[in-house]
Amino acid sequence: MFNSKNLRGYIFLVLVGMLVACLIGSVQAKSINLVYSTYVPPSYKIEYESDSSFVNYVNEHGEGKVIMKYYNSGTLLKGNEELVGLAAGTADIVYCPYGSPLIDYYFLPFLFDSQKSFNEAGKPGNEIYETLSRTLEQEYGYKILGGVSSVPYRIYTKDKQITKLEDLKGLVIRATSKETGEWLKTIGSGVEFMPSSELYLALQRGVLDGTLHCPSSFVGRSCQEICKYGVSSPDVYYTPMFLLMMADRFNKLPEDVQILLLEAGNRWVENQGSRHLQDDETVFVPKMIKAGMVFNELSPEVAAECKKTAEPIWKTWAESHGDVGSRLIEMATK
Repeated sequence: MFNSKNLRGYIFLVLVGMLVACLIGSVQAKSINLVYSTYVPPSYKIEYESDSSFVNYVNEHGEGKVIMKYYNSGTLLKGNEELVGLAAGTADIVYCPYGSPLIDYYFLPFLFDSQKSFNEAGKPGNEIYETLSRTLEQEYGYKILGGVSSVPYRIYTKDKQITKLEDLKGLVIRATSKETGEWLKTIGSGVEFMPSSELYLALQRGVLDGTLHCPSSFVGRSCQEICKYGVSSPDVYYTPMFLLMMADRFNKLPEDVQILLLEAGNRWVENQGSRHLQDDETVFVPKMIKAGMVFNELSPEVAAECKKTAEPIWKTWAESHGDVGSRLIEMATK
């Protein structure tokens, strides 16, 4: 039987219990807020749809524990600001940031024989991917979420069909990386670097004779209205597509959240890879052909010559990255 003293003690215990429950509930209810930033606009349909799916997947499966905000079109960070913004905590995850260390490996011309072989090398579990991602994390402090996918970059020209390397000699071609610029100079081309937003006018006004470009962006910039020719094979190189996070930020997250982000990243990579493989040949190339462009493949002999002229660039890159650089080149060419 309760007396007044016991009753007060009982009420006190109930109140303490209620307070503890509220505090626990408050802690449990506190969400992990993440920010994803990309410089890619919604007009890049494949990337935009993949990004939206990535963010939605995290928010849906995070069940309130994780809330991800999405900024596109460089509204939060421009492409050349992403690595700095990532380190500063302005964003937690960024898309293919310019100047990512070691990633220039993927820009080496003619290193991979096909987009399929590139995408295989970008999958978690693959020796190339594991070597590269481990080095990025241990030496540079970055974490790739879910692998690396690709977009093929090909040769397009205004007035001259390319059937051999000599055909490129003397032409001014827009390069899209230091490595491809070096290769073009090696075979005697003039080289220009410029944003894709300036490409149409540069071709139209004769500043350029051609460009290295991916099919989706080439059509997105309406360059099929000016260029008459394209080399459908071999691809010069493959631009890597990946999601990057600071490793220490990732490692501090709860394990279930880490697993969720890697799952979402894998879905993002697989969607990007399959969509580009499909849409390049079924959507964008047909639009170029409809505009009157003519395509050809280089002969096996010329393709082998392309690779041979690029090998010194691979060697220079490997030497600048020590043992890991040499291993990565060896793995891609064995």
